[in-house]
Amino acid sequence: MDDPWARWNEIALLDPSEVSSADRPLYAIGWLRTEINSDGFDGLFFNLAGNVVPHATEAARSAGAADLADLVERAMSVLGDDYPLDVDQRQGLMTALSEADRGRLDALDREYYELEASTDLDELMRSLAARS
Repeated sequence: MDDPWARWNEIALLDPSEVSSADRPLYAIGWLRTEINSDGFDGLFFNLAGNVVPHATEAARSAGAADLADLVERAMSVLGDDYPLDVDQRQGLMTALSEADRGRLDALDREYYELEASTDLDELMRSLAARS
């Protein structure tokens, strides 16, 4: 598949419960990238797309992108030891973040952008699309 975003666009509009287990890794990585590039980790965690973050880290690690998985896990840890899957709970935690924690997320945003500039994350998505 030349353009993994074309496949992601097909599945991105599905209700999350309709996404097959084979498509879930691509779905999760696509939402992760889209949200971080739109609003950083703040936006990713605050929005409903934040529900796929654990799937995205698992997908990244299984596809050999441990550096991406590690980075996202460090961002998740800003919200505490147990990343909440409930969007309302995550939004509450995001609203209550200290300035220091907001600064940590901003630094992780910059680290993500550097990683994305130096790594072919489209290739990661191609690999995931080929598995679905």
